[in-house]
Amino acid sequence: MGDNSPDELKSLEEYFERQKRELEERKQLEDEKRLEAIQFIREHTFILGKVNGGREFEEIARYTNKLLNLQKRYGCQFYAFVYNDVVLAIPNCNFGISFSLNLSEILPYAKRMGENLVDYFEI
Repeated sequence: MGDNSPDELKSLEEYFERQKRELEERKQLEDEKRLEAIQFIREHTFILGKVNGGREFEEIARYTNKLLNLQKRYGCQFYAFVYNDVVLAIPNCNFGISFSLNLSEILPYAKRMGENLVDYFEI
């Protein structure tokens, strides 16, 4: 590797430029996927109802039918939990990328179950 011809150097430069472009494209694609996943979660987070003083599991169980309707309608599983005396349903999908969201980033977008009448009917 002592004597590098101009052709070899040019070939290496082209290789590194191509690698750099591919890396930038992958990062851009990952960012787009991440934004799409976050948008999906924001659009498909629901407030199922208020807690009536029962244990968390019992409160979530009361909304089983609504959860099943959401799963049928949107084609993904939902994670239900109690937060600030309301039962929330957040999509639990495999987006193929890793990211994190705070609940404070999702809550302002949560829709109340029943804002749309179709939420109450089987499709």
